[in-house]
Amino acid sequence: MRSLREVLAFADQLEPGEAAAVCTVVRVTGSAYGRPGARLILTPDGRRAGYVSGGCLEKELARRVWDATAEGPRTLAFDTRGNPRDPGGAYNAGCDGVIEVLCERLDGQGADADPGGLRAVRRAVETGEPVQRTAGGFDETIEPPRPLTIFGAGDDARPLCELAGVMGWAVTVVAKQPDLALPARFPDAVRVQCADPASVLDSLPLRPHAAAVGLTHDYEGDVRLLPGLLNSEIGYVGLLGPKRRAGRLMTDLHALGRLPAPDRLAKLRTPVGLDLGARTPEEIAAAVVAEIVAHFRGRDGGFLSNRDAPIHDPAGP
Repeated sequence: MRSLREVLAFADQLEPGEAAAVCTVVRVTGSAYGRPGARLILTPDGRRAGYVSGGCLEKELARRVWDATAEGPRTLAFDTRGNPRDPGGAYNAGCDGVIEVLCERLDGQGADADPGGLRAVRRAVETGEPVQRTAGGFDETIEPPRPLTIFGAGDDARPLCELAGVMGWAVTVVAKQPDLALPARFPDAVRVQCADPASVLDSLPLRPHAAAVGLTHDYEGDVRLLPGLLNSEIGYVGLLGPKRRAGRLMTDLHALGRLPAPDRLAKLRTPVGLDLGARTPEEIAAAVVAEIVAHFRGRDGGFLSNRDAPIHDPAGP
């Protein structure tokens, strides 16, 4: 989502009437870096933002897109297997895939057109909800930035917020310490709130595609926080601390009659993060972000070199 925000920012900086084109990956056969929905915006003078590949196709698109779209939108195919589908379409990158890219100019398509789906992308960013779009026979679900709520504002929360910002996620930081819950400490957050976490759950983006991570270092606070958090619609909850701390939490919540149902408890990951052997706050942040990605992609987070199946699932971005 970060790259899509960069595409939107680039489009906003264009002068009125300035020529630009948006190239969107609409179909991939085999293996490719850019999945369906990846976007690149570019101008005739070579400026660009976003991506459609790891760098092997962008220059060729910049060369071909203007002639290709002279009469309107056009889909270009790029064969990275070294086996051409059309003249100039073979790129011996060894990626073993065919990438189809819908190329659309931003100018001259009428007020009702949405070239590149940029209006739909902006709507997803602004509303925080998925947006459906169909263009050129391509049915697309544009996912909004993933909401991540970090409970706690200690030094371990800062690299997590920073890395989540790099991912393009919408980060909210909530902590009750007024000397720590400061926007200046979390420049990558969209919101920093000084409050008792358990008291503000109703105001937080706890949607099914959202995640939350508890870094409060406050046991009693977690006792108050967890039931409401797990019983919300949120899709992932991670909690810092060893398994014995989690066991004690479950025991105390059961004694209080506040232990969530098993299907709700299944959302809880504690200790939070993939098993990377992380030691520093930055390494722990990497482990946490990686686990969140794996969770929502339906993966276990193992080594790709040990995976027998293809890197990407057959369908979906």
